[in-house]
Amino acid sequence: MQDELKNVIDQYVNLVESDENTRRQQFWQPEPVWSRDKFRRIATPIAETGYAPVVADPGPTIWAKVFNFNVKDYYTKPEAYLLNYFKSMIALFEMNDDTTLDKVIPFWPGTSFESSLFGMETVYHDFEDPWVGREVAIKEKSDLDKLVFPDFYKSGLMPMIHRFYEDVNNLLAPWGCRMDFPHITRAPYGIAFHLRGFADLAMDMMDDPEWMHKLMRFITDSRKKWYEDRAKFLNEPIPKVQLFNDEVDCNVISPKIYRDFIWPYEKELSKFHGGVAYWHSCGNIAPVLELIRQIPNVDMINISSWTDYHIAAELCPDIPLEICVRPTDDVYLATQDKMESKIKDIMDTCMAKNVKSFHVRAGSLQSFFGTVDEDLAKAKEWVSVAKKVTKLS
Repeated sequence: MQDELKNVIDQYVNLVESDENTRRQQFWQPEPVWSRDKFRRIATPIAETGYAPVVADPGPTIWAKVFNFNVKDYYTKPEAYLLNYFKSMIALFEMNDDTTLDKVIPFWPGTSFESSLFGMETVYHDFEDPWVGREVAIKEKSDLDKLVFPDFYKSGLMPMIHRFYEDVNNLLAPWGCRMDFPHITRAPYGIAFHLRGFADLAMDMMDDPEWMHKLMRFITDSRKKWYEDRAKFLNEPIPKVQLFNDEVDCNVISPKIYRDFIWPYEKELSKFHGGVAYWHSCGNIAPVLELIRQIPNVDMINISSWTDYHIAAELCPDIPLEICVRPTDDVYLATQDKMESKIKDIMDTCMAKNVKSFHVRAGSLQSFFGTVDEDLAKAKEWVSVAKKVTKLS
């Protein structure tokens, strides 16, 4: 693998230093590399470029089929991760969206990472992303009193992450590249959701709000302590917080639940971290956008395909938006005319509401057709159509 890895890193670095990569960088604001292995950036204001950038997002399970790698190895073996991360990013770059490449690369240990810090199992698969084990950490409320703050070196996946971080950076050093140390990205409510389980957590919020706040306080304080330890380990300042909030979906929870049990802790974390780099939910957040925009110093908000972007543009024209289309209806099953119509409506809406900074994303592109070639061909078709529509005439 060593010779193949060296060749792939050479190709990647050549693309980082290419004129095309430099050209694409004008569409994005300079900022630290994200910890997720997905390209996310804040778009340069459209008034400066005359263009809203476009991003496609095939995940590791798609690339695993293209490059024939084992997904478990991707998340657990440094050389396998590096080889296939670079292959995937080169292929994405060649899809001709507006993704840029950087010599600082991310590593994300998977959805179970945060929960593992509190003793939950990580379940790995050969063909799918890792997931959280079914056994919750808090079966009874009294179990909360038995939990302790995670150990930055020993808890959950941390021993693997430290080994990964050291091995990857040793491999990358000759090229002047490095891996960023992973971040806790899942927001406190999402961690609570995993530790307690949704059904019991829903009952707790109704029957014992005091205990629910106790749980959220413990998770929030644990998160702060972990970031203090991370800053000491890296000799770096505590970075802005990323709040991945798929569990905040107003088709499932009420705005009152968000306001009472979730929002206060997110505001607190924003103050602790000096701002929110990115607020994300794959669910419907339209009913709570008014609250989210009141969190101090939010740099960017994800507007999923389940959130009405018309409402988002109305409420948040001053906050950079990542507006997502729906993979099935807007990409895989869409004709070019339908693709164009959807993206044109996004553009018209954002321009009418004077949204200063936004980009359009086709996220969560997983297997859909019979072959991965068909899946990627449709994604490339969407990129081609989108880039024409998002350019101001």
